[in-house]
Amino acid sequence: DADLINFVLEKLKGIPSKKRTVSLSFVAAVSDPKGNVIFEDKNSFVGIVTKKPGPVKIEGYPFRTIHFIPKLGKTYAQLNEEEHEKYNHKAPVARRLKKFLLEYK
Repeated sequence: DADLINFVLEKLKGIPSKKRTVSLSFVAAVSDPKGNVIFEDKNSFVGIVTKKPGPVKIEGYPFRTIHFIPKLGKTYAQLNEEEHEKYNHKAPVARRLKKFLLEYK
């Protein structure tokens, strides 16, 4: 995780914050047996890449340490459970996919 974080930060060194946009995205797609896409959905969560690693690190999720959320004033890794639910980029897609699958005939 540390190597990946350091690699990204080094590549962005000297780049102003307004050009350090980061987006966590989740995509789901389902096709029928013939290969026709019958469901597709995407959701993203946008922020800014920090200039140094944040104070909280979550093993296996390096980008959460450097994904800063300006309106909250903290990194993705610093979100509490309630905030994580509110800003989760995967859950809305999963809910819509579940609804689709339950209604699919």
